[in-house]
Amino acid sequence: MPDYAKAEQLKQQITAEQLKLANWFSRDYAQSHEVLRVALSFYLQADRDDLVQKVRVQALAAGDKAMAAHHYHRASQFYNLAEQDEKMDLAEQKLAEQREQLSLQMAGQSQQQIDAMKALANDPEKLKAMQQNALKVQKELEQKQQQQQQKFGEETDTLAEELGID
Repeated sequence: MPDYAKAEQLKQQITAEQLKLANWFSRDYAQSHEVLRVALSFYLQADRDDLVQKVRVQALAAGDKAMAAHHYHRASQFYNLAEQDEKMDLAEQKLAEQREQLSLQMAGQSQQQIDAMKALANDPEKLKAMQQNALKVQKELEQKQQQQQQKFGEETDTLAEELGID
């Protein structure tokens, strides 16, 4: 037969431990979106509206701080926890603008690289100098490789002599 009193006592103990953990999270790790989300979840399960509101105020402050630092994705996450939809939408809009600007910068850099390659292709002297340099580097690498193989062979022969292997 189930012991309902014991089950209720265990439930209360679990809730108390969850609240301790949530208090610790919200106090010591308030700058972490995920940790605040977990604390908020514990407080919601425990029907602690006062603590839910406290975490939402922390999330709002963290969102404002992230927004000021132009960390729009992080700000959006905190605003979502704080249930600040307008601020979350603004952060997401700023993030989209930031991504668009980065995309345009990358496209400009790509165009610069293309232009530089075209200029190189149209300058036979530079192209010839680069080819000669590439051949020189290739020969140097081949020489190093041969020297390393020779050295390895000599070391192998020395070791074979020391071990008495023919």
